[in-house]
Amino acid sequence: MAELEKTAAQLERKSFDEADEVRTPYERGGVDVVKVGDAKRWDAKRITIQPGWRFSEHTAPVVGTEVCEVSHVKLFLKGRFAVRMRDGTEMEFGAGDIGVIGAGHDAWVLEASPVRSLTWLRSFDGPAGRPDKASNISPFGIHDLD
Repeated sequence: MAELEKTAAQLERKSFDEADEVRTPYERGGVDVVKVGDAKRWDAKRITIQPGWRFSEHTAPVVGTEVCEVSHVKLFLKGRFAVRMRDGTEMEFGAGDIGVIGAGHDAWVLEASPVRSLTWLRSFDGPAGRPDKASNISPFGIHDLD
């Protein structure tokens, strides 16, 4: 019976429609966060970015970098998204794509409809609301700051 209770304790359902947090960290963007797992150690994030958003214009002034210095692993649900790495390499993503995006990139919404994506990462308690990179590891071993 103890084994059954342990298994049942690992079964969990949460909804982005009842998010634990709703963040608007930059103009034209929003993040719905649900905390899941043992001791709520994982954040599942649904990111919605509006048409016209570009990292270098809307997010860089908030985070204080010219390009995004964080790696991401994302599942794109809708919209079209473009990324340009420092070396000039560009790639586009759309619904159904999984994107592995390294640090050192600019990104923007391509079309007149919002981009929606999902990402998962470990919860953190970093200084001044910023993550501690050592504790901010996704299930894929990638740092993510969305």
